[in-house]
Amino acid sequence: MQEEVYSKCVQPLIQGCFMGYNGTVLAYGQTGSGKTHTMGSGEALPEDPASTGDTHVPPSCCTHVFAR
Repeated sequence: MQEEVYSKCVQPLIQGCFMGYNGTVLAYGQTGSGKTHTMGSGEALPEDPASTGDTHVPPSCCTHVFAR
């Protein structure tokens, strides 16, 4: 699920940053809707997110930026 959120919503923002634009990701929604899980904060994270295949949005951003 996070991969889909990243590829459809966040990846274009990161690409825009490489072209000189600013980008912001705002996690907004009802309590319990999954914001904390998607953004990867809190104590609910697994020891190694890569082992579950469910990488959260901020680590995906860092991977994209440093790969570029």
